[in-house]
Amino acid sequence: MTARRLAALLGCLLVVVFGSRAAAQNLGLEKTDKGFKHPASGTEFRVPDKWQVLPPKPLPNGVGLGINYPDQRIAVTVYWVQLDMTLLSEYIRVKPDGPTKTFGREHEALKRLYGADKVGKPEELNLAGRTVYRIQVTDGPDKDGAMAGALYVWEAGPNDRDRWLIKLRASYPKKDQAEHAKTVEGLVKNFK
Repeated sequence: MTARRLAALLGCLLVVVFGSRAAAQNLGLEKTDKGFKHPASGTEFRVPDKWQVLPPKPLPNGVGLGINYPDQRIAVTVYWVQLDMTLLSEYIRVKPDGPTKTFGREHEALKRLYGADKVGKPEELNLAGRTVYRIQVTDGPDKDGAMAGALYVWEAGPNDRDRWLIKLRASYPKKDQAEHAKTVEGLVKNFK
């Protein structure tokens, strides 16, 4: 083996070993004593007591974090996705707009997943001093009619150009649905 090939092989090996370790450590979230900080968006999500935290998972241009409240079978995933100069209104809006007269990408994705008859229209809320959009869904991931859920969407970031789409997606049993929905909505207020 020539010195050039050996150097190239060693270089590739170092990239794989150290690159994967760095990628695993740098998913964009920092563990804090109360939850997880996402420095790029300037947000911190505080995980409530008794909730189980799943390991963060990388996304193509962001990161996802799952949390579960097992006693009540509430499952939540929080996503931080870089907007890359895309307006929030392309993802969600309260009035149909655009060439196809839709409520945005998030609403369309939910309709494809659950069916248009199971997905409510986006609502604009003011939670913890921020504008948040909520879409209620009358079915869950099992699609057996026993679960319901909601998607909360808003944006954050340190300036007008570096913006992040933050999504909190939840599913919970229809039994005691109002109580579960209130619990989930309270999680939005755990963002600082």
